[in-house]
Amino acid sequence: SSSSSSSKGTASFTSSAAADGDGGGKKGKSGAAFMTQTVSDYEAKQRAISASKWIYHWKQNFGPISFDLIGKYIFSIIMEVCLIGLVLFGLDIVLSAVSSGFATTSAAVGTSKAAVKAAAAAAAAKAATTAKIQNVFLFFFFAFLALRSRTFSILDASRPKIATEIKLKEQKKRPEWTPPAKVFPVVWISIAVLRSLSSILVYEQVGKLFCFPIMCLVLHLSIGDWWNFVTNKEKMLGVSAVGVLVVLSSAWFAIYQYYLVLPTAGFVLMPLGVWLCIATALVWSIWDINKPRMRLWPTKPL
Repeated sequence: SSSSSSSKGTASFTSSAAADGDGGGKKGKSGAAFMTQTVSDYEAKQRAISASKWIYHWKQNFGPISFDLIGKYIFSIIMEVCLIGLVLFGLDIVLSAVSSGFATTSAAVGTSKAAVKAAAAAAAAKAATTAKIQNVFLFFFFAFLALRSRTFSILDASRPKIATEIKLKEQKKRPEWTPPAKVFPVVWISIAVLRSLSSILVYEQVGKLFCFPIMCLVLHLSIGDWWNFVTNKEKMLGVSAVGVLVVLSSAWFAIYQYYLVLPTAGFVLMPLGVWLCIATALVWSIWDINKPRMRLWPTKPL
């Protein structure tokens, strides 16, 4: 085959069949040109093909952002915050009514000093007992909230079991410094205790559950439940990597709000932020070493 271009920039591609027999000196018949186009047209076509391949690759590996999914995520977080907020508001009413009831029944009867002293002592004893019972109840309530806040989520935010964690570790590459699967439940139970203690300290200072600092912690828990759904159910490692930054930020914001109310409460809650710093590094490492890397944002199905 042979190709030639004229001074006008026309590229011609032809083919010929050589006749090797019958004397060998005869020239083969020239074939018909199967493609004739200008160089600029050819280059434009190649650029279009390259661009098409790039767009297809981008859609497969990145894809268009799904605002429907983002809206779903935001709605689920808002709903969970509102539901837990309603529970806290209701508990405020109940606890206030119980405290008022004890105060009313402890009113002194009689005018003698001895009667007044006895009534005051009885009221103080009942108040102390009530406070202890109330703190025990709040401790278990906040512990439940820390470990089972997903009860209020409209998403399936259940955490994987230890056996599932071990299986996922075999299926998915993880950095060498990844803690053993048995460590995670111990850490989260310990953090649940710290969340409970710090929240009780804030409640004792503020005097109510439905307050801004505690609602900041509720927001953090709701964002964490959304992250569990994306990570464990949808298995979107890229979105999980971005989402864990939101979880980390919300945790430190809650810690700061607790600190403003009572520094001790902020310090008690601080291990949560430290642990989430480690968890954030782990999540990003997992995303980085598992090739090809998954998208960093939710995308529409192609």
